[in-house]
Amino acid sequence: MNDPSDDLSADVVDEALIHRLVDEALLRRQKGNTVLQQQTAAIGTALFHGEGLWKETMLVPLREEHVQGENGVEGCYERSTLPREFIIALQTNTARRVQRELRRSKGQRGGMLHKFHRRPIDWIHIEHPTESVCEQMIRELRKTDAITSVLETGKEPEKIQLGEMSLSPQIYEGAVLVPQKQPHIVLAWADWYRSSVEDVTKRTPSNDEYIYWLLRDIESINMDEGLQMQELAIRMQHMLNFYTLNGGHPGSASVLFTRLVPYWKHLGYRSILLWRHKLQQVVDPLTDGYLAGGRLSNPQGGNDDSHMFFTERGIHDIGTSLSPLLAPRAINDAGDEICVASTREYMFGDLDEVEENCNEIDATKRAEYAQRQQ
Repeated sequence: MNDPSDDLSADVVDEALIHRLVDEALLRRQKGNTVLQQQTAAIGTALFHGEGLWKETMLVPLREEHVQGENGVEGCYERSTLPREFIIALQTNTARRVQRELRRSKGQRGGMLHKFHRRPIDWIHIEHPTESVCEQMIRELRKTDAITSVLETGKEPEKIQLGEMSLSPQIYEGAVLVPQKQPHIVLAWADWYRSSVEDVTKRTPSNDEYIYWLLRDIESINMDEGLQMQELAIRMQHMLNFYTLNGGHPGSASVLFTRLVPYWKHLGYRSILLWRHKLQQVVDPLTDGYLAGGRLSNPQGGNDDSHMFFTERGIHDIGTSLSPLLAPRAINDAGDEICVASTREYMFGDLDEVEENCNEIDATKRAEYAQRQQ
């Protein structure tokens, strides 16, 4: 049986449309590469040869000043966003084919679905206000700064009132990989959520906002065979809720992720939970109602690169859920938009295994880079 996400099974494939979309996406990518080339020139090309990517970079906490601008998180994110041509291809059931051609031509990097400054649509509650990626990051960073300031005084931060429960606030964190000589240029970035309750034995859904929302996430997953819901719930106290990994330069995301794993283990986390956009479909938010726990009827896409990245490091699929947020995406220069729904693929890994695999991959990549100097 053909995979429903594989548009090659369609009765008619418009080859001319596919070639046009791929050509337009490649042209748009060339414009984006101009910024990348300017950054590389400012940093120095030596950084990306030999061991420069390891020896001449440093890891610093994600701060509000890193978020916006071409040299910041925004630049990395936008260059990794699914191109307009892929979104158009979703309408014509040719997205998988266009994606393959772009990958073959090295015309697509990354699988970010939402635009950085465009607010998504809450599919469940259409009228509810939402935040863009940028707005959410800035708000969460400011919230974390406030929580951290209180914790540094030795006091307990103000509780979050959720119904009848009074919960310790969860902490949003992130890190950026930057050149030591050009620390204002973000090469890669990552963010995640963790608990503000330091004693892992005291983290429970009834006293910790982090565990409460983690449990809500887990309960929404349509589990595959293998790891079961009960086993996930047992591990929640020691589970990191990973959110985003995005590299703006070749090899940078791998270096960043490898350096982060020991930090998470130092905090007491033993496993990692994450989700990624797996499949997409164009929908009408007014006529296509959200089905909790449901599945898209005609999904396309794949986001194979992110899947390969995490599975190579020992983080594996455990199930899916339908995202409650729709991504409004422009399909022409006039700004006409369509809404894209997404299936989230949840993945889980043991951090001891992840660290071992990361170190092996890192050693292999360093050896490959070292050969460039010979």
